[in-house]
Amino acid sequence: MPDSSLDHKLEEMNKRMEKVERYMLWGTILSVVRTLIIVVPIVLAVIFIPPVIKKYMPFAADLLQFSQDVMKRIPTVR
Repeated sequence: MPDSSLDHKLEEMNKRMEKVERYMLWGTILSVVRTLIIVVPIVLAVIFIPPVIKKYMPFAADLLQFSQDVMKRIPTVR
């Protein structure tokens, strides 16, 4: 009789352990997915944004120069 009770407890513990292992597996998978959701856009931005910035840099430099000229012409209030 004690043997069957022990076997029953072992089976129950095995079922619980399977659930815990499954929970841990899904936690790991979701953690990796969450990390990829954050890292992939950053990497793509680092790759694709510099050419766009270089393309519009002359326009931005002209705009900055224009704003500096305008600011020089505005009298300062003291």
